[in-house]
Amino acid sequence: MLTEHVLTLPGLGSLGITALKRRDFPLLQGFLLCTGGLYWLLRLLVDRDTQAASTAQASPPPPAFLRRLTSNRQVIYSGIWGLLILLVLAALAAQLAPYSPTEIHSHDQLLRPGYRYLLGTDFLGRDILSRTLSGFRSTIPRVLFLTALTGGIAWLWLQLHRWFRGTLSPVWHSGAALIEAFPAFLLAWMTFLIVEPFAYPLEATLVFACLPSAGYLLSVQAPWSHQLVHLARLGERILVLDVLFFFLNLSPESLMPTWGSDIRHGMHYGHLNMWLVLAPTLAVVWSRYILYQLSRYDPALVPTTAAHRTLEVDRV
Repeated sequence: MLTEHVLTLPGLGSLGITALKRRDFPLLQGFLLCTGGLYWLLRLLVDRDTQAASTAQASPPPPAFLRRLTSNRQVIYSGIWGLLILLVLAALAAQLAPYSPTEIHSHDQLLRPGYRYLLGTDFLGRDILSRTLSGFRSTIPRVLFLTALTGGIAWLWLQLHRWFRGTLSPVWHSGAALIEAFPAFLLAWMTFLIVEPFAYPLEATLVFACLPSAGYLLSVQAPWSHQLVHLARLGERILVLDVLFFFLNLSPESLMPTWGSDIRHGMHYGHLNMWLVLAPTLAVVWSRYILYQLSRYDPALVPTTAAHRTLEVDRV
């Protein structure tokens, strides 16, 4: 995004997007093969370095464990409070917004932040703060719903795989090996090409593209608290893909303001009022940070034994 849209330098991503918009399938196939090969090579290098670093790292002493325990509580508290704030903003966006997000003020175009418009106005005279708040209503509920739906489908498929292990095992392993070879955004684009003529193309695309990640995260036998943490990690990916599709204009324009489309429109006028880009971008970053905080929570560090409670009392 920074290299090809802000600095306007041609790159592999813009080549793939152009091929997708023009439906140039030979060029798109070459783009997918090249990008998939680069992703596979980088993944190999990263996995090798990660394994080497994890082998060389020593186990932390007890004080470090207690520090991790304290930070673990702070992570889950901040994540829960942040998620509640996101839900409140999504539910009360219409009441909190000073103006209607689609209301046009023809005499107040591209105003800088002031007492009347706290974050200024866009090229049509619409209030940026109202449109950013309305983005919570259009983005956050969709992301949470798709996260729960994707996690539910992956969980159901895993249960079927465990029940019919002998029958579905070859299908499961061959399909998982094929799908997991592609990064999520490449899989999303390929899916969007197929489901675009049907109803709810973006929702179907995001669910199918994130199913491999959901299956991988939920395949580990763990309590329900671990599974919720994994779903928060899945929500991060769905949020980024949702905003990216609207930013690249690969989805039907929504009547509700979306962060991705607002960033795309605002980039042409950022030199006049930078909050056209900064306001929805900061909303995306903050929402993703909250999901990241929830995904960092480790239920295994919660003190459940008397020894752990004694260590914490001694530290206090």
